[in-house]
Amino acid sequence: MYGLLNQLNSYLGDLQDLRQRGASEASIRDRFLRFLRDAFPRLEQPHPIELEKHIPALRVRGGFADALYGDLIFEFKKILDGSARADGLEELGRYIRNQKHPERFLGILTDGQNLEVYALRNASLDKVDELLLSADRAEDAKLWLDCYLFHEKNLVPTANDVALRFGDRSPTFWRSLRVLESLWRHVADDAGAQTKFAEWQSLLSIVYGSAVGDEALFMRHTYLALFARTLAFVALERRAPNNGELADILTGAAFERMGFDNFVGDDFFTWVADASCRADTRAAARYRNAFDRRL
Repeated sequence: MYGLLNQLNSYLGDLQDLRQRGASEASIRDRFLRFLRDAFPRLEQPHPIELEKHIPALRVRGGFADALYGDLIFEFKKILDGSARADGLEELGRYIRNQKHPERFLGILTDGQNLEVYALRNASLDKVDELLLSADRAEDAKLWLDCYLFHEKNLVPTANDVALRFGDRSPTFWRSLRVLESLWRHVADDAGAQTKFAEWQSLLSIVYGSAVGDEALFMRHTYLALFARTLAFVALERRAPNNGELADILTGAAFERMGFDNFVGDDFFTWVADASCRADTRAAARYRNAFDRRL
């Protein structure tokens, strides 16, 4: 903790000095990345950080991203005021839309201290998370950054850690939700899937006294149910599941083999294990990988 605090204090001091001297965005970027490398020594083992990465014009006008790390696109500004933010969002939007799979990418707009996270939702760029780097919240900052960098392994989870890594503002949640929405489009007209959706709506109506359930909420409830099952599997097996085990986790067959009968019933959320969903192996793999990188 003290090492991180010293690194963050040193970085914020240097950042203030850079601002006072009117340093360029590239200078702010380079100092920020040096801070990340100091805080996360194995940062570039899975991916190199690519600077001034050329983004070809696949759908809209291309350009050069300030930094690309895996599925994170960084855009740096001297300060995040109105015009700079607008310019940065326009650039991030183009860079994300020009990816082969735009839904898998997140954009981070930053002035080195304020970090704003954006994702494409229904063709628009929406802010899904943000962080203000501050010395008095150094541990929170490291946890937040780790959620996006996928760096630390084998950590002892806390309630705050689980919420940040898997809650509704986490990158894992947004990636998983996109996969679930894709799967739902495959089975939305299937009678079995519609029956489960209708039964779920009916139960919510009884609980709340009125019709409150829509497809967006159904996807969120599905995510929560599947996350709970995946977490239970990891806790019992002490490892992340492989692609071939995913369907059995969803239906409960994996737990029955461990001797836990009726651990998972044929509830509303087993629509994901429908045969037409299992046929989409790439989507299933992406869903498993979203968890595997964090579990």
